[in-house]
Amino acid sequence: MGLVKEINKYGTFFHSIRTHEDTFMLDLKLPAYWEVKNLLESLNSGVQIKTNDSNENHQLITFYIERTEEGINTVEKTVQGIIKWNRENEEKRELLDAKMVELQKIFDSNQIHSLRSLVFDFETNTPESTKDTNLTLDE
Repeated sequence: MGLVKEINKYGTFFHSIRTHEDTFMLDLKLPAYWEVKNLLESLNSGVQIKTNDSNENHQLITFYIERTEEGINTVEKTVQGIIKWNRENEEKRELLDAKMVELQKIFDSNQIHSLRSLVFDFETNTPESTKDTNLTLDE
């Protein structure tokens, strides 16, 4: 069950795990619009990628590194961080779209003098809570 549990961490994104000589490879099928390359470069983790196939919907990416316990752990942390970052960005986009619809309804149903006093009041992020916009391996 240990291997199945590890594979299930990647959900529907999992494609395969391979080794070749001294290299460990994890293949994932990710949405085409997800950010991968720039996030990986910003981490400077030693993990490398190769895009094997892509179309308008998906990209099949191999994440690879030296086949050591430390290397495999680094791939896992890196990939989980990339998945988390992209899922959070998807949720932010969906929330923005929903809020824009709400705002459009407010503008359509109110007079201009009421709209001039419109105020957005929400709790802003503190410097400690904004660190999740920058992906790190500790996540």
